Amino acid sequence: AISPETFMFQQSVMILLGVVLGGMGKIPGVIIGAFALVLFPEVFREIGSMRMLVFAIVMLIIMLYRPEGIWPAKKS
Repeated sequence: AISPETFMFQQSVMILLGVVLGGMGKIPGVIIGAFALVLFPEVFREIGSMRMLVFAIVMLIIMLYRPEGIWPAKKS
């Protein structure tokens, strides 16, 4: 069953981050954003406790250099 306890704050932030990272105008961008959110922490697993710090830095760099997302909406 779906209840408020199902979605913790961290999970809600990760879903929002996937949408913002991928680009809010396109479904393929959201899919790419979701893959990135799953893939990046796994790629950095070998560095142990610094993994989340490196993940956060990579996310910040992506958001700074691609503020419209990985797959932005077409400009009309």
